[in-house]
Amino acid sequence: MGADSRFYDIFCRSLASETPAVVVSVNYRLAPEHRCPSQYEDGFDAVKFLDAVINLDGVDLGRCFLAGDSAGGNLAHHVAVRAAESEAALKRVKVTGLISIQPFFGGEERTESDRAGMFTGSLLLLLKNKGGKKKKAAILIAAGKEEEAETVPCRRDGVVLKQ
Repeated sequence: MGADSRFYDIFCRSLASETPAVVVSVNYRLAPEHRCPSQYEDGFDAVKFLDAVINLDGVDLGRCFLAGDSAGGNLAHHVAVRAAESEAALKRVKVTGLISIQPFFGGEERTESDRAGMFTGSLLLLLKNKGGKKKKAAILIAAGKEEEAETVPCRRDGVVLKQ
């Protein structure tokens, strides 16, 4: 699904209405017509556009988060790395965080942990429904299988609460 799909449009509008943030959804050129790294370049071009062109009164472009899921998580990661390497060239935009939602970092061959079905070092935010009430919870998968994960309560903004 692309950034211009109905699903992502609804998600981004909901995110913008529920948080004190401006949400920008970015499309990118697709393979096989456009080979990698054109997708990373498209993402970084969007950051440069925000830095040079966009004038949003009252918006602090010095506190930008990049986010993506699946392949978009991979793209957001690489754009964040490039933004950090190009920090001197960016005048207003400063990437201060990355939200990777089940990012895809696949390779040519499966790794040992891929073959074993292990998840390592992931933080997943899930919406739990217990007794008809919605509750957010952070599930930390330290090392091992998901069923061994620890569930901890978290605030609406994803900050983990003390147990």
